[in-house]
Amino acid sequence: MIIVGHRGARGEYPENTLQGFEYTQALGIRQLEYDLRLSRDLAVFTLHDESLARTCGIDTVASTQTLSQLQALSANADFIASPAATIASLEQVFEHCSDIELSQLEVKTDYPDLIDRLVPEIIAIVQKFQQQQRVVITSFDQYVLRVARRIDANITRGFLCEQADIDAVATAIELGCNWVIWDYPLLDSVEITRAKQQGLQVSVFTVNEVADMDKCLHLGIDSMITDFPSRALQHFNKEN
Repeated sequence: MIIVGHRGARGEYPENTLQGFEYTQALGIRQLEYDLRLSRDLAVFTLHDESLARTCGIDTVASTQTLSQLQALSANADFIASPAATIASLEQVFEHCSDIELSQLEVKTDYPDLIDRLVPEIIAIVQKFQQQQRVVITSFDQYVLRVARRIDANITRGFLCEQADIDAVATAIELGCNWVIWDYPLLDSVEITRAKQQGLQVSVFTVNEVADMDKCLHLGIDSMITDFPSRALQHFNKEN
C-alpha cells in the first residue's frame, strides 16, 4: 500500500505549501495529494480553502488575489511551529518536486464558473511539464472530471466520494475514471472488491491513526492519504 502525503504533510508541516511538499519529498514519500485553485491573473496555485483566513491569517477570498500577492503571504498561520511556508504555483511543485512519482490534483470548485478556465490551465501545465503519466486529476464534482476527459482523455482521473448515498464505483465508471477515492468512514470491503473487479485503483482519505492504516492495508487499498506520512512510514517500517 502506497503512502500519500495529504496536502504535503498537513500534520507535520504547513499544508499546500512549496516547503511542505519539499519536506514530504525529503521523507522519501513519492506520492502527494494537493488542492488547486485559480488566481485573479489565471495562475494555478495550491490552497484548500476558499479563504486565506485559516492558513494565511487574512480574511480574503484567495481567487481575488494575483499569484504574486498570494506568494507574498506567509502560509503558516494555523501551524504551531510556524516554519517558513508559501503558497505554491503548480509549475513550482513540478519544478521542485521531481522525485514525486504521482500527484493527486484535487480541483476545488467553490466557484463553478471558474471550472472551464481552471481545468484547462491545469492540463496545459501538466502537458508542459510532461506529467501526463504522473498525475491523477480528482474531484467530487462530476463536471470537472467530464471537462478533464474532454480536454485530454489520456490523463488519469479519479472520483472523490464522501457521501454514502452515492454509488462511487458506478459513477467513476460512467465518468471514465481510473480511480475511486473514498472518505475513510465509507470504506466497505464489498465495494472495494467491486471497484477492483472493474479495474479501478482504490485510494482513501484521510487516514491518520495506525489502527486505521492497518485496516486499509488489510482491505487491500492501493494508496492511503495521510496528514502524518512520518507516522505511517515509521509504523510500516516497524511492521516490516
